[in-house]
Amino acid sequence: MAEEMALRVKELVPSRPQIGRRTAGAEKAVADYHSQVTSITSAILDEYCQLFEQQESSAIDVDPQVLEEQKCQLNYELNCSGKYFAFKEQLKHSVVKIVREKYLKTTAFEDRDQLQTFLSELYIYLVDQMHIALNKTLFDDREEAAPPPMTDTELLLRFAKEAETMEDYNLAEMYYQERLARERQRCDHWLDYGCFKLLVGDYIKAQECFHEALVLNREHLHSLLLCGIVALIMDNPEDAEVFFEDATCVAPTSALAWTVLGLFYEIQGNDIRMEMAFSEAGKLHQVALTVDRARERAESGVLSGGKTTGAGGSENASKAGMAAPDDSVPTTPRAQSRSEVPSRSNRPPREKTPRTVPKSASSVVSKSKAGSDRRADASADHNPSPAATSIYMEAAKFLAQVNATQVCMMGSSYRLQISNASHS
Repeated sequence: MAEEMALRVKELVPSRPQIGRRTAGAEKAVADYHSQVTSITSAILDEYCQLFEQQESSAIDVDPQVLEEQKCQLNYELNCSGKYFAFKEQLKHSVVKIVREKYLKTTAFEDRDQLQTFLSELYIYLVDQMHIALNKTLFDDREEAAPPPMTDTELLLRFAKEAETMEDYNLAEMYYQERLARERQRCDHWLDYGCFKLLVGDYIKAQECFHEALVLNREHLHSLLLCGIVALIMDNPEDAEVFFEDATCVAPTSALAWTVLGLFYEIQGNDIRMEMAFSEAGKLHQVALTVDRARERAESGVLSGGKTTGAGGSENASKAGMAAPDDSVPTTPRAQSRSEVPSRSNRPPREKTPRTVPKSASSVVSKSKAGSDRRADASADHNPSPAATSIYMEAAKFLAQVNATQVCMMGSSYRLQISNASHS
């Protein structure tokens, strides 16, 4: 049953909850520290303006010795008024958050040397961050917003494919990882990266990628097929059968799913189920071809509806030219012997005088011939060779696209073993 297959797939690939973002992380702790530094800076500037209001307008031309005296007086006023202690308490909470969130220190130090080393590192970091906050506050160096990326995911995929063609696998992997870093919630990104891992032979990583894609969408056909393919390559036929059977339950009208299932049973030597799967795939494929041909004929009929009259006249003229005998071409005896029983269209006239046909009858004959010729041309265009439209060729194209040609090799080796056994 389809429900049983879905449960078995969930047991093989269990769902994992998404890792939530921590709102009180290290970045938020540093941002709070910057905001506190900015607030304290504004308060100190206000205090300075109140103390030295007369020198505020000429502060740029103040002598360095006078500035040093003003600094000492400002420190004295801050310490006497208790504002220095208030500023220190204001910073303490943000510093504690940085210690806990960024450095992950929540317990006391047992060694004094470790404590001194940590305090030195923390002091250097806090001073650097204070300078960053002061530069933003005093000099207003606002950075411009980062421009949007020049490449989208489709362009990154094209770059990755080009790198694969050039056999630069490190560069191709970088492009695939960049696509995943931008959008991790898309199945096709995981599938493309997994197919690349199949190409380089990293089957474990490919299996992880296909499982991630399947977790995102439990009814994604290609995810199920690729999970089964990589399980088959890693010599785990039981899991592969579960994935392939579930693919036929999810997409019962997919000829590709039934063909891959039949190929799996062929590799396993189960002839009965192989014939059943291939038969079902052939029926679905034939129905799809019939529907496509009917749609194409309908579209071609709509497009050529207004050009039937002109086309019929030109075709009649061309047929008349083709049917007319050419006296300039010599006729060999072998050709004469072949033409002793000519067809109706190539039979030479018995009389030199042309045979007259009524206008209405000639128009009917020309229209019927034109219609038959158009039907023949349409059948020739829309009826390609069976090898080009067979279920096996479609499955082979899919396996080649996902870099899983090993499955074809497995089927070929099994057929070779069977033929050798039959001959022996």
